[in-house]
Amino acid sequence: MNTALCAKCKGRGYCGKPCPFLSYYKNVELKKDFLSETPPSIFVGRFNYPNVNIGVLSPPEETKNVEYFDNHYAWFKERKSLNEIAGLRAQLINSRIRGSVKKQNKIIETFQEITLGKKSVDLEIHLKKQPKPIMNTFTTSTMIGPHAELEKVRLAENVKVDKRIEKAYYDTDLKSVKAINELYKKGVNESKLARVLSAGILGVKINRKLVPTRWSITAVDDNLGKNLIKQIKYNKQIDEYHVYYSSRMGNAFCVILMPGQWTYELFECVQTNELQYTTNYETYYGRKEYAKETAGGYYASRLGVLEQLVKKKRQASALIIREITKDYYLPIGVWQVRENVRNSFNKVIKFGDWELVKQYVTRLFSFNINEILVKSKLLKERKQPKLTNYF
Repeated sequence: MNTALCAKCKGRGYCGKPCPFLSYYKNVELKKDFLSETPPSIFVGRFNYPNVNIGVLSPPEETKNVEYFDNHYAWFKERKSLNEIAGLRAQLINSRIRGSVKKQNKIIETFQEITLGKKSVDLEIHLKKQPKPIMNTFTTSTMIGPHAELEKVRLAENVKVDKRIEKAYYDTDLKSVKAINELYKKGVNESKLARVLSAGILGVKINRKLVPTRWSITAVDDNLGKNLIKQIKYNKQIDEYHVYYSSRMGNAFCVILMPGQWTYELFECVQTNELQYTTNYETYYGRKEYAKETAGGYYASRLGVLEQLVKKKRQASALIIREITKDYYLPIGVWQVRENVRNSFNKVIKFGDWELVKQYVTRLFSFNINEILVKSKLLKERKQPKLTNYF
């Protein structure tokens, strides 16, 4: 398999060979009208905002355990390959309309009702044209299969509503940021939170609108993270260097927690002929601007670290190094960043000396980490004498 070509092709047949991602459609006839079910899942595009594509995701036929098609927690736990994930997601047709994020209609209201559900929902889908099999990949959200213009959608059963989300939906005075954090405390995971935020069913009623899926994922990670930062600032600081590591799905992550107050930095590295990297950083007082260099990965990684610090009731400075290897030839979404960081905390190695940390971490990557450590703003700040040292 030519992985570089696969990343560009996305099922368009550039190589002339059978496509491992779209092999599902060999035995399935794509139709304009079909009965299906959604995990439940919707997708809101971002191009030409505020007039965007808004769609419901569902396979072109009734399928067993359709919730699995949108369950990246299970994929990660079961160590699914990129090909296996692509094969699953290729089966989800994006039946969509074009509309304003601020205007309601019957189809959008149906999408919102679907999003309130806690289980899969049976649907009748009627499209304007037969969809063509093709993959659609995104850096932040999970890939999806073909898309087609929606003529009409009808719920074929009553939606089994998640009562936690329903309560927030009917509270039209509750701001979306507060709703997200309250639902998170009640056990609603960040994937579901991003979906309901995207559907425009949270927040003060007059301000409610659809949010592009990519933006909603990052917004949830960011707001949950900010709330957890407030909590850990009251915690005792760690007194050793803690090193964690995870390598899954063509990505390697090393999390280094250091004694000190909360600061955070992420390096995302790619080894080609020479080392290429992007980085973002925040001080104890946070960031004022979006982390555009590392984008959604910045906030997803940060959330994974903060969850661990809250769990351990500790505070630390966090440096994360991510290596994107040649095996990550197909973007599957920022969720794998979050899950890799969470997974790293299954094992810790502790050091009392920074030089020992560097010696150990060097062995984890295919490049010389000193090339990025000398550029680290977090490490430079740690070397600067603190005002308290003089009193």
